[in-house]
Amino acid sequence: MKKATILISIIFFFSISNAQDFAPIGAKWHYTEGFFMSGDKNFLKITSVKDTVYQGKACRKLLKTRIIWCNMRTETEYVYSENNAVFFWQSDLTGFQKLIDYNVEAGDSWAIQMNDMVIATDIDSVLIEVDSTSYIDINDQSLKVLYVTYRGYYDDEIEVKYSSQIIEKIGDMYYLFNFFPELGLACDGNYSEGLRCYEDEELGLYSTGIADSCTYIYHWTVIEVESKESIFSVYPNPTRDVVEINTNSQESMVLEIRDLTGRLISKYDFRSNTEIDLSELPDGIYLMKAIDGQRMEIKKIIKN
Repeated sequence: MKKATILISIIFFFSISNAQDFAPIGAKWHYTEGFFMSGDKNFLKITSVKDTVYQGKACRKLLKTRIIWCNMRTETEYVYSENNAVFFWQSDLTGFQKLIDYNVEAGDSWAIQMNDMVIATDIDSVLIEVDSTSYIDINDQSLKVLYVTYRGYYDDEIEVKYSSQIIEKIGDMYYLFNFFPELGLACDGNYSEGLRCYEDEELGLYSTGIADSCTYIYHWTVIEVESKESIFSVYPNPTRDVVEINTNSQESMVLEIRDLTGRLISKYDFRSNTEIDLSELPDGIYLMKAIDGQRMEIKKIIKN
């Protein structure tokens, strides 16, 4: 009887391993980690550690080195793949939901639901719309790419949307769990700036080139200055299209425009007053972060 039990267990876990083609054991994701009020750069790491059964479902267990605070998710994730789609455990709704669907084509969509952060009895959702699809060759493997737009609403009125790419076997190129319970609120913690590296035994190592290495770390040194005056101004704000950026800095300045999740939209280098055309951006609230080598300042801008 004992031998039979052992044999059944071996067969069961062998079937789990063969059924899971996403996040094979040992798979690693590295993302660049940015910080709201700092120029520091670190990395976020997710590792597929083992096959397991969770809530009655054969899954892969994923562990994170650190969480993204505004993502509101824990260090441990449970995922499984079925019929060319990936599902994840959504603890606040006590059920599995679809994270990725590789069967989709342009015009298709799926939704992720979550509890409202203000009214616990309400359900919020993020709609993932597929704009187009293509294929990319990575290490001699042809993988499907989904070009998607995430759509949600802040305070049930203001639409918040952002674009990304989802690659077969790898997932979202910005972050594997690229959705936020409170769209529209500025994230004043850490955030992902995109995938640096993905690696597993079958696909091999894939590097996007956004950092010198998978584990590159940069410590930004702030030089304290006595003056508390603003280093740049933005006019008009709110705006429909073009804004004027005026600066009193004598240094070359780097200006980043990010959405409220911390996603980098565009980046500019300039030494004197300049104009920036925002007409192509969707209406919404954005953050402008200016760094002149010694100082940093962040302003909120409204595009409508």
